[in-house]
Amino acid sequence: QGIVPGEACIREVAAFMLDHGGFSGVPMTTLVEARHPSFNTNGARLTVAAGGASIGAHSISSKSTSTSPMSKKVGSFQEFVRAECSMDDISPSMVCVDEVHKIAILDNRLMNADRNAANLLCKRRGDNSIQLVP
Repeated sequence: QGIVPGEACIREVAAFMLDHGGFSGVPMTTLVEARHPSFNTNGARLTVAAGGASIGAHSISSKSTSTSPMSKKVGSFQEFVRAECSMDDISPSMVCVDEVHKIAILDNRLMNADRNAANLLCKRRGDNSIQLVP
C-alpha cells in the first residue's frame, strides 16, 4: 500500500548516507525525534470524510483531558539549502548533462522512481551555471 505516514523520513536519511562523498549533493540529513502534547495519532489514518480531521487534541471541539504520555514523532532533519527555484521554473536546456547524471546515479542507488521537477532545487554557481540539489 506504500509508505506508512511517518516512515518516509528513513528514506531521506538513506539518501544522504548513500550519496557517497556528497557526489549528488544531498544535504546533510539525520533522524530526530520530538515529543509534544499537540502531536496526535488518533484518527491519523482516517480520511477527512471519516472524521480524521475532527478526532484528537488538534480538533476545535476536543477538550483533551487525557493523562496519556505524549506521543513521539520521528522525522528527518535536513540542512537548509538556499536555492533560486526548482526545475519546474527553468528550462532543462539550462542544466548541463553532468548535473542530470549525478541525480540519475543517486536515484538508481536509491531505487527512486519518483523524481520530478518539483523535487529538484536549482542553485546558481559563481560561474552562472546551474547546480541541481535533490
